[in-house]
Amino acid sequence: MALGHQVGVYRYDDAALESDKFEKIGRVFTLSGIGIKVNTTDGKTYDDADDEWTKVEAVSRDGGEITVGIRYRDGNIQADALEAAAYGEGSGDEQLKLQWPSAINRKIIVSGIVTGWDYGTEKEGIHEVTMTFKVNGKPQRSTLA
Repeated sequence: MALGHQVGVYRYDDAALESDKFEKIGRVFTLSGIGIKVNTTDGKTYDDADDEWTKVEAVSRDGGEITVGIRYRDGNIQADALEAAAYGEGSGDEQLKLQWPSAINRKIIVSGIVTGWDYGTEKEGIHEVTMTFKVNGKPQRSTLA
């Protein structure tokens, strides 16, 4: 989904000056993969009372893998940290905040691992990359405060 500059993407950083400790990485030019997959198991009892309809039970949920295309300037500490995480440098666990504009009024915070860093272009100090991020655990979702 092409979103232009509508969605903000931020990285958690203990050293950030912002009150929530999330610093903006750059401008989003593409965003995909945001969603939840519910894994199921057979819930049918197979007794005489059962009809012939399938019955399932939820057993786990998966936050999936998010792909974000980002444009950022040379020297962006947050982008550099995410690139380093893709190379296995640092703690490995990262937190991202995706924030939609006030018309949509939504933000999602996810923890996980950077699983891909595709180098795109660089022109006049502006980099364009595509990052893949595997969500670990339950995303936090809320309206903007």
